Amino acid sequence: MLYIVGTPIGNLGDITYRAIDILRLVDVIFAEDTRITNRLLSHYGIVKKLISCNAVIEHKRIGLLLEYLSNGKNVAFVSDAGTPCLSDPGGLLVDAAFKNGYKVCPIPGISSFNAIISVNPFKDKVIVFEGFLPNKGIKRIKRIEELYHKGDAFVLLESSHRILKLLFEISLVNLDANVLVGREMTKLYEEYKVGKPLELKKYFEVNNKSKGEFTVLVSRKSKALYN
Repeated sequence: MLYIVGTPIGNLGDITYRAIDILRLVDVIFAEDTRITNRLLSHYGIVKKLISCNAVIEHKRIGLLLEYLSNGKNVAFVSDAGTPCLSDPGGLLVDAAFKNGYKVCPIPGISSFNAIISVNPFKDKVIVFEGFLPNKGIKRIKRIEELYHKGDAFVLLESSHRILKLLFEISLVNLDANVLVGREMTKLYEEYKVGKPLELKKYFEVNNKSKGEFTVLVSRKSKALYN
C-alpha cells in the first residue's frame, strides 16, 4: 500500500500519532528531501530507508515505487512540510499506484491551507487554494484577477523575496480587498495580520518583517469581523 502522510509545517509537534505509527510501519519512505525527513524521523526515534523523490525526479521514481508495491511492500510518501500533493510533489506517485491497481491511503495532517482558514475572520464559504503564483510577469496579476472572481476567497503561498510584490499586485486588482497574512506559521515567530493590501505591505516593509514563509488569504468580503 502507498500511504500519503501529512507532516508538520514548522512545529515538530504538529504530527498525528497515526502518522508516526505509519512511518514506523512502512518498509520504505519516499521523501521530497531526505535530509528534512530524516530530521523529523530522528526527532521521533524512527530509523527507516529513505528515497529522494522531489518534483524534478518524481516521474523517475514511479518504476521503483511500483516495484516495491508489487513485492508487497508498504511505502509512505512525505513532502518537506504539510500535506503532500498540495503545492508539493506526490501526485504522480498516487496516479501510478491507482492506475496499477494498488491501494492508496491518506494519513491526514496539517497544511498551510487548513491552518490559515482556521483563523480567517471573513466567514468565507468557498475558498480556492492556488499555492504559488508564477514567478514573473503579467501572468501573476492576471491569475490574481481570475482567482478574485472564482469564489469567496483564495489562498496563496509566497516567499520572503516576493511577499511585498504580491501585496502590491493584490492592490492592483482590488485596492480595498480584505487580506489575511500568516507569517512563519506554527514556528517561533509566527504572526497573523489582517488588513488591506497596501496597509499590510507597509507593515511588513517598515517593521522589517518580510522574511520567512507566507500564506496569504484574499477575501472578496467588504468588511472584516473586527477593525
